[in-house]
Amino acid sequence: KLNTRRPVVLFSNDCHTLLANSRALELFGITRETPAPSDGKIGKHANGELNGILEDAPAMRAADSIPSIQADRAVDVARLVQKVLNEQGVTMVMDARVAELQLDAFRALQEQGELTLRVQAAREITPDDAPDVASVPQAVQNAVAFAERYHQPEWGPEPGIAVKNIKMFVDGVLQFPTMTASLLKPYRINHGTPAQPDWRETENYGDLYFTSEVIDALLERIAAAGYDPHLHTVGEGAVDMVLNGIEKMRAAHPGKDIRPGLAHNELVDAKDYARFARLGTIACLSFQWAAPTAELAEFTRNMIGETRFQQLEPIGKFIDAGAVVAFGSDWPIDDFDEWYDLKVAATRRGHPVNGQPAQRLDTDRDLTVTEVLRAATIDSAYAQHREDILGSLEPGKLADMIVLDRNVFQIPADDIANVKVLRTIVGGKTVHLTN
Repeated sequence: KLNTRRPVVLFSNDCHTLLANSRALELFGITRETPAPSDGKIGKHANGELNGILEDAPAMRAADSIPSIQADRAVDVARLVQKVLNEQGVTMVMDARVAELQLDAFRALQEQGELTLRVQAAREITPDDAPDVASVPQAVQNAVAFAERYHQPEWGPEPGIAVKNIKMFVDGVLQFPTMTASLLKPYRINHGTPAQPDWRETENYGDLYFTSEVIDALLERIAAAGYDPHLHTVGEGAVDMVLNGIEKMRAAHPGKDIRPGLAHNELVDAKDYARFARLGTIACLSFQWAAPTAELAEFTRNMIGETRFQQLEPIGKFIDAGAVVAFGSDWPIDDFDEWYDLKVAATRRGHPVNGQPAQRLDTDRDLTVTEVLRAATIDSAYAQHREDILGSLEPGKLADMIVLDRNVFQIPADDIANVKVLRTIVGGKTVHLTN
């Protein structure tokens, strides 16, 4: 117990789990009588008393309710954010979950002539916004109304702001002890000890935060409005359900240029790689997740079994199936180290451990340097409908480019992590220059 009346909140490093003391729970309006949510968990002891643990959407709702920084401070943060991004060679982002505060800050920088980053963004629809099919039209209308307040359709050399994506969290995370990513086979837990393990299947298949009927309705309505759906899908169950919905969306809007993106896709059923390609669905992947610690890798191997462990983080399998792969940093959930992330895609290994090469994750193949760079450039531009003006150096495109300290095609793949950006240029203007 803490001898304080101050609210105390601690986040897990993936921001899907939150630990709150009793004062914080009081301010969040959460009591033992609060109904169990459909999109996460409010933890309780066996006697029904709150234990302070909130998982997935309840954790995010609680965090969102904490008073945010003032607008002028948000502008300072946005200025720092774009500086950090430019230093690593980033010229455009897609922020997958925005609110007014962030976009107002970037727009203030734009109005002051200080914006050095192209900002594309997504507005979230939560399970609370769309608990059933009847609520879907209003939920989409509200998201579109938000987008229209900020969307700048025409982009020229000067950086602009756009909101063309609508986001949904369909499932949770794979990692123990949360285990809320939706799977097709159940999680396993250790009934023994670390020294004498006894791994057994549970009845837990993870969580789906929307029904298939609501996902189908959301996808169709979002497409009808001309927006791209962007969905958090970690587990094979969530991926399968969303692809089924996209198939129906395509049938309802044949030929319409809608580019759905499914983010993370850590564990995917083998039949679904080719479905991404056939359904024109982008696999948005965080390459660095293919380099877990040895301890986490071994725990995950036992938690899902050897056969499925060999399917984790299937970057090469997506590309071999003809799917478009777009790289996503998942910052600030993960550390921001773009060139390390790209190195992982080319090696399936993290940093050396005690001077020795890190353990390789599984049997998925390494990406070529060209495949890695495509995912971070032209294919990411394609995912945002910007391939006509961004993503490659061609006559007629905007002059967004970077200068590196070495030729990435002429170095060992492990050395990609050490690349330094000497100059970043956005719209023909230098926005970062290394001394």
